[in-house]
Amino acid sequence: MLLIAVPYYRVHSVPMVDPGFSPEEFAQPLTPEEQTTLSLYERALRMRTPPQNKDMAFQRQEGINELTIDEHAHAWVDANQESFAMAQKASHRKIHNCPTGPSLLSKEKLSKLARLLVCSATIREEKGELDVALDQYLAALRLSSYLRDWYPIPFWRYERCNSLEEGGERIETAVYARLPRWAARKGQTPERIIAAARRLEELTSEFPASNGVKLTHLQLRQFLSCDFNAIHGTRHLETLPLLTSFWSHLPWEHARAERLLNWLTRCQLNALSLAEEGVRRGEPFRQPPCGPNVVAYLMRPTESPYALNAGISVPPVEYDAKWGKVKLVQDYVALVAARRAVRVVLALEAWKLKHGSLPKKLDELVGHGLDRLPADPYSGKPFHYFRDGLKIPLQWSQPRLVTAYAPETMFAYDQGTIAPDVPFLWASGAKLRYTNREGSVLAENVIFTSVGDSMDEWRYPESEFDVWESGWPFPIP
Repeated sequence: MLLIAVPYYRVHSVPMVDPGFSPEEFAQPLTPEEQTTLSLYERALRMRTPPQNKDMAFQRQEGINELTIDEHAHAWVDANQESFAMAQKASHRKIHNCPTGPSLLSKEKLSKLARLLVCSATIREEKGELDVALDQYLAALRLSSYLRDWYPIPFWRYERCNSLEEGGERIETAVYARLPRWAARKGQTPERIIAAARRLEELTSEFPASNGVKLTHLQLRQFLSCDFNAIHGTRHLETLPLLTSFWSHLPWEHARAERLLNWLTRCQLNALSLAEEGVRRGEPFRQPPCGPNVVAYLMRPTESPYALNAGISVPPVEYDAKWGKVKLVQDYVALVAARRAVRVVLALEAWKLKHGSLPKKLDELVGHGLDRLPADPYSGKPFHYFRDGLKIPLQWSQPRLVTAYAPETMFAYDQGTIAPDVPFLWASGAKLRYTNREGSVLAENVIFTSVGDSMDEWRYPESEFDVWESGWPFPIP
């Protein structure tokens, strides 16, 4: 009876659901046109010359990604003219399906190619070659999408931390930090800026939000089928394959693992889908609840997911430990806010160039650079517009992007300062919760003091300035 009851309980203690998508439909092979485009990127990677200064990388300064343009950067760009010309050519073509197997490009090399494009665009911008610079910025954005959507979420914590430098979010936010500066360059025209904003909107509307989750699901399914070549850098490399193989062949444990994998994937995709629908409808952002917490399905707190002990893991799902879903949705909404804000800033720069000063209200941009006014995805209301800035410096901090699935830095913060009298847009950000109450800003918001903790720790704002500091400002050059 025990031999029957224990396997039965192990299987049926996990809900039986589908993963929330069709793995067969998602894993479509590349079309001939897409394969040709991928070949162009492969050629660009083969042409690329590594930088002489190995320490050259994006550095965080006042909440944005900076890349120091020195003699090393100029030499790096000069040595790679053919490489980024080929990458630009490829970026005008689209790849909708995800490359798999041998056709998948090295994420590290693709990330360096994207950085090369950003570096080259910055240099072209400084030289006044604004059209060329814009094309290269948009090519880097396309690569940032591929960096985010072609590669599964790493399983192991150290891999997740090491992969942050290669993530597409860092490339994307670096481009958004530079585009307003590009729009304010000498020799710029309102028509060029408005065209750039429209190209940006068209490009970013194609970026999916859930490919990483789906690819991880597919990779874990391979692992469940004992295809250990699907996992690189496996923990306990000497013993894990043998133990895992034995554990996977126990029919009830295999069935349990498949159920748990489907359940976790569906929960993540549902949370993303709800966030996307809410953002499209203009609803205030509501952070999803924590979980699902896989600890609830383990035999004891120290048991690894799908396992009897830390040495047997079939498959490991540390990527979804408690906060995976929360950070997944937080990062999606943050990227939407950054994409919308930069389009509004570009429209403001075009207006200022045409009329000699910024408009009094954002509504004036409708029909003059914007077809409609993008909403702050956090509040569902228009961005706040500080035409003349504030009379004192505004110090702000927001949960940092690209930290999902990296527990050591999951709740690290980007920080920055807006100088006095500098105009800026303002979004509510992840630290403020919009209450839907009408009235002053003090009545409409509460401040969450520790974003992502297991319990909501919040306080009422003490002043309007307290609200502004808790939000996310976007400076206008």
